[in-house]
Amino acid sequence: MISVFLMFLTVVLDSIVPLVPGEAALLASVSAGAGLGWPAIVAVALLGATAAFVGDNIMYELGRRLGIDRFAWMRKPEVAKVLRGTGDRLARNGLSVISTARLVPGWRVAVTFMAGATRMPRSTYRVASSVGALLWSAYLLTIGSAIGALTGGNVLVTVIASIMVMALISQAGQMLKKRFARSRAITGGTSPREFAATGHASRTTQGASRLRARALALGRAAVGRFAAVPAPPAA
Repeated sequence: MISVFLMFLTVVLDSIVPLVPGEAALLASVSAGAGLGWPAIVAVALLGATAAFVGDNIMYELGRRLGIDRFAWMRKPEVAKVLRGTGDRLARNGLSVISTARLVPGWRVAVTFMAGATRMPRSTYRVASSVGALLWSAYLLTIGSAIGALTGGNVLVTVIASIMVMALISQAGQMLKKRFARSRAITGGTSPREFAATGHASRTTQGASRLRARALALGRAAVGRFAAVPAPPAA
């Protein structure tokens, strides 16, 4: 009972202070509850999701109270630009940004704070926050259960191995994101197939233009040679 309470408190604090090991606490609780069967594991995961939701909403309210210009460092041009950009992104894709930010330690704190600071409607934020909390808890439950089955239920080994796997998944996701961004920058926002089709059409048009120009040049040369031939003398 005490360990479950500590897990709940740790996950709440992790939503406010990035250095608090919320993931490790939930993974340890999931691994420890594995011997009690799936109902106990699911109950722990739901409790972890509830703790994440509570912590995220505390951070949201802090952002709402402090705003984006309370302190001098917030008013610096480069900081203000980032804050405005984050606010615009939240306004456009608030649900997806907040839901996915929960999966990234550190970033979720910044995003939840900015959601409050930019006055995102509470109803919208709570829906996004609940979705993100459930996804986060299910993600940890899946990885923790899979790794726990391989490690024989050793809590410490399961936690360490799970965190390493999550770090690798996060790194792979960042690499794919950067690659996709570079691809969009090269293609101007079109899909690779559309870009290839456009490039092929452009090359075909250029080839036809070159053939047309070459035919005109040959025609002019032929006309010039014909004009240069002297006329036969009159009889």
